[in-house]
Amino acid sequence: KSIIDRFSSAPYGFIEDDIAWIVTKLFKDGDIAFYINNEAITLQNKSEDEIIRFITRREFYDKLLTERREKANANQKNSVKEIMKAVFGVSSVNDDDDALMVSFKKYAANMKTELEKLEIEYFNNPAYPGKQTIKDGIRLMAETVDLQFSIEFFRTVDSKRDTYLNFGDDYEPIKAFFSGEQRGIFDKSLKLIAIYEDSKTFIADKGIDNAYANV
Repeated sequence: KSIIDRFSSAPYGFIEDDIAWIVTKLFKDGDIAFYINNEAITLQNKSEDEIIRFITRREFYDKLLTERREKANANQKNSVKEIMKAVFGVSSVNDDDDALMVSFKKYAANMKTELEKLEIEYFNNPAYPGKQTIKDGIRLMAETVDLQFSIEFFRTVDSKRDTYLNFGDDYEPIKAFFSGEQRGIFDKSLKLIAIYEDSKTFIADKGIDNAYANV
């Protein structure tokens, strides 16, 4: 509303359609950001028709807030792309800030769901390896998904680049454990250990005792 009021008055005297066009161009070029009720408005979460309606309909003049947009720098974008490839196994060639953020958050949400399903396995068997890594991963992905504003997203992900990459390295063998044959071998080993614990007072073979001591 303040933009309309200022530039439609003297000494400018622009008509509202011209002001709306200029504001729309600045938004499309990524030079300004829009917010309604503290929610960031982007081409990823709103349709073109909705955004045009926000800009041109008087009922939204008091609700639509705008500010000069700080764009992500090359290093921040590279960190996001590197993490997507290393942790999520996908490559992104899109350099648009909003599109890159939406894509990253989508994969982070999927990863969070995947980790939460694995976390249930530890209730059935707390001895499974990697419990803390799974918990840390869920928290890390949740923090990412909750980020709403573009520059906040890029700053946060860039500052936690090593945390993401370390998680990716730690999670890979855990994922392989649950999806491959290792889990079955582990379960069988735990059963054998339980049998040994119940029977060790009757075992005279030192070789078995030594094998158990090295588990």
